[in-house]
Amino acid sequence: MTGIKRLAQPTTWAWAALLAASIGLVACGGGGSDDEPMHASTSQALDADLDAGHTDVATSSDATADAASDATTPGAVTAPHPTMQNITLEWAFTGDANANARVNVKYRVKGSTSWSTGMPLRRIDSASTGGYTWLTRHSGSVFKLQPGTTYQIQLALVDPDGGSVTRKINVTTRTVPTPMAAAPVKRATPSTLASVINGAQPGDIIELAAGSYGNINWTTNGTAGKPIVLRQSSAGGAVITGEIYMYQRQHVMLDGLTLTGRIRFNASNFISITRCRITARNDIGTGIGIVAYLSSQDAYIADNVITGPTVWEEDSLSDTGNNLGDGIALTGPGHVVMNNRISGFRDDISLLDGEEAAQQYSIDILNNDLSVAGDDAIEADYCVHNCRIMNNRITNVFVALSAQPSLGGPTYFIRNVMYNVAFLAFKLNNTSIGNLLIHNTVVKNGDAM
Repeated sequence: MTGIKRLAQPTTWAWAALLAASIGLVACGGGGSDDEPMHASTSQALDADLDAGHTDVATSSDATADAASDATTPGAVTAPHPTMQNITLEWAFTGDANANARVNVKYRVKGSTSWSTGMPLRRIDSASTGGYTWLTRHSGSVFKLQPGTTYQIQLALVDPDGGSVTRKINVTTRTVPTPMAAAPVKRATPSTLASVINGAQPGDIIELAAGSYGNINWTTNGTAGKPIVLRQSSAGGAVITGEIYMYQRQHVMLDGLTLTGRIRFNASNFISITRCRITARNDIGTGIGIVAYLSSQDAYIADNVITGPTVWEEDSLSDTGNNLGDGIALTGPGHVVMNNRISGFRDDISLLDGEEAAQQYSIDILNNDLSVAGDDAIEADYCVHNCRIMNNRITNVFVALSAQPSLGGPTYFIRNVMYNVAFLAFKLNNTSIGNLLIHNTVVKNGDAM
């Protein structure tokens, strides 16, 4: 998967942050591969001064060993959890002790003839931080792609010491979740909803009649292309007070709901939450709007309005302030959180941290309108690699963007706009390694960085 594992004991803390000031589309993919050796010229010279009595010199065997360790031995290419707009690439390797290998990237829609050039993959060196360790590899992302489209990726590993190769792979971006065509619609009322959910089949749409609904325990699964959908009827008037809870569920869509409380999905995959209005309350789930405490995969959370109990005042600010809850809190790979309006929380959007963090990679946090965060607008802590925090608008927060720590990266912060940040625009503490800060805008009193 990612080559990352939890250490038995945390390593010694130190301060570090890796900042990059380059911009470009980044390309990567996954699928079948095709190796093509590259005929890159390599040369090695060993000059030994054999002065009389001077015996501390390199031998031919030493030079051979050095050359062998400097050459790259390519490993497997993977493209875990593509999203609708971006693709992650991981290329394992050994060797390249002198760290001069490079992976150039081109990509195109499969079947087209025109290539686009992406940002070269980044070399991620083996290291440890925050109680986690990871392996050396090349890693990066393809940005700004189209949903449900197959791309051909060409990766050219160039190492002047040997091991150069070109590898071609195909990968398909995810489609935006939609109900099944011609899906049967089942009506539900407050008194019948539980039985309708229990009897639902893949592809069914459940429509809520007007009325007051309490806690909802979700018990059924959809399938790929046939999600089970829960939505308001066209007449509206359905209000849920409490929690919608899912455990080990798959392919469920919640669309256009009005909820006072929270949505919790644990160990669940392909959950879609769209166009909902959620008001979090302190007495229901400690003021959280949407949460996955146990590792879940490939959620799509978009176009929601989520409001919390935290107010914008001095007493609310900092991690010890009078603030509560997260607008959205997630762990696991492949999530897409985009186009949401979130306000009034401790953290507006947060990945889980410490021992609760599980496989936090290939995550998109895009185009959200975030305000009134007593601590962080976006807490991308414990991202393993290829978390993409892009094009978010952030207003009235204590800290705008956090990655304390990033676990090797790359963790991308691109084209975010931040206004009236009380403390820090970027919080990159606890030996955060592998962060890329690219074309962000900060308007605040004091230091921008």
